[in-house]
Amino acid sequence: MEQLSKSEFERFACRTWGTWQDRLRITHCTDGTSKSLLQQWDDRYIEEFWAAQRDVHIGNLDPVYNSPGVWRPPPIGQFRLDVDAAFRDQQNAFGVAGVLRNSNGNLILAFGRRIEKPLSVVHAKLIALKMGLDQLRERGFSNVQVFSESQMAVQAVMDPSLDFGYIGLCAQEIKNMFVEQRVFSLKHMRRSANLVAHTLTQFVFSSPTPFCWINGDFPSWLVNIISMNAYS
Repeated sequence: MEQLSKSEFERFACRTWGTWQDRLRITHCTDGTSKSLLQQWDDRYIEEFWAAQRDVHIGNLDPVYNSPGVWRPPPIGQFRLDVDAAFRDQQNAFGVAGVLRNSNGNLILAFGRRIEKPLSVVHAKLIALKMGLDQLRERGFSNVQVFSESQMAVQAVMDPSLDFGYIGLCAQEIKNMFVEQRVFSLKHMRRSANLVAHTLTQFVFSSPTPFCWINGDFPSWLVNIISMNAYS
């Protein structure tokens, strides 16, 4: 192992993981994958991983003490997406939510839903990021700054190491989404700068169904919170 280069080790790890996954399929009474097809899958995955390391544009990770403590609008012509996830012990679930605003601080999009038993707090924060990116991609938004108050979630996405654990796989999927869009940045912020998204996570627990508000169809209480939170 010590004689392998970084890229050789990454390819070895990918091959090993692919073989292990195929063995699990066989063990659970499903057909295995041909060696040639398995190799194609592994090659495609590692190439996507390397492309993510080269091309993803998610900015430099600032230490927590340098992260913004107040909400600030994005530059003119851009959007800002804030996401969050919060746990409620009584329901044994997480509320996941996000809010999109423009350079004037105006509300463009808000969404949220309840997630039953994610594997960890960081996993729930990553799910919030992914849900936000899904909303942006589905509606064709570009030039978006993405913010999360979870330092660990931001680090997981920015970590260049190869991690086949569930956190690493989820983070890699998010990074690939950044690469596909090529228009996003990802930054950490403090809770005090994320009042609106955090409030939405609490609303999720009283909402019987997932929600997505857009095009001015926003409840008055949310508009009031936006007004109080802008530039403060």
